[in-house]
Amino acid sequence: MNQMTRNKVIIVLLFICFSSCGIKTRYLRVDSGKVPVKGYVFKNSIYFNDTIFKSINRTHLYKLKDSYYCDSTMNKIENKKNQYSNWILILQFYKNGNIRRFAEKFSSPDPEKQGNRGIVYTKNKQIYIDICEAISNNVMVINTYRIDIKGEVLILKSENPGARYAPSCFVFEKSDKLPDDWNSYKADW
Repeated sequence: MNQMTRNKVIIVLLFICFSSCGIKTRYLRVDSGKVPVKGYVFKNSIYFNDTIFKSINRTHLYKLKDSYYCDSTMNKIENKKNQYSNWILILQFYKNGNIRRFAEKFSSPDPEKQGNRGIVYTKNKQIYIDICEAISNNVMVINTYRIDIKGEVLILKSENPGARYAPSCFVFEKSDKLPDDWNSYKADW
């Protein structure tokens, strides 16, 4: 194989590799955020059980209060803040197990306008959240977070193998009651 043919093969293989990373997405109507295409099914949605809502109050929003790098038991290490420290993120839970995460300053009741998509589920007696979110170069992937519930506080710990840094923990506290008109929007992902 000559050098030119080899270079073409390498380019084609690289294209296939990079185009297969992440999941297929579409843009939302307003904020140009990306979400999975309609019809995408989160693989762990089969593990959803509404008994989760005995511990998580889906009639309220949960607001980000702290974020930090943590150890395997969710203890803060080095008090080092991560990149989400300047954002106030909100979690919204839907009765079908779907969730939405969005920035407070862009809040909208309509999930077609703003927010990351995800699901909440139980596996091996542990509660998890899978969220579709951007990684480098705006490639969208499904990241998993393990949830530890302490009263009205949810601590989410990233469970993504191969991360370059210590895992991140996100502390969400039960916040405002969900406005009635927000329930009129479907969470059909």
